[in-house]
Amino acid sequence: MGAATIDDTIIHIISEGTGLSRPQAMAYFERLPQFDPKDVQQGIFFIAADNPAEEVRTEVYSAIRSNEVYFQISALQPKDYSLIVKSSFIRGRA
Repeated sequence: MGAATIDDTIIHIISEGTGLSRPQAMAYFERLPQFDPKDVQQGIFFIAADNPAEEVRTEVYSAIRSNEVYFQISALQPKDYSLIVKSSFIRGRA
């Protein structure tokens, strides 16, 4: 399973404080791995910095483009996280 890390990603919170239950975000990737948002093993995951086994998967995506993803930020405990994209796709093949 492939992954992209926050190191090559720019994330913008685009609706913080707009009254939504959870803020919306846009992540820009230099190279976004293709993923199936319906597959629970794929997608955007927040990984706890103090416990890499603690993963929180993003479940709501409003748009997925070639190098941008708009998504609802998952309910997270206040601490540091890394963001990764998990994908089972290989370039040119699924």
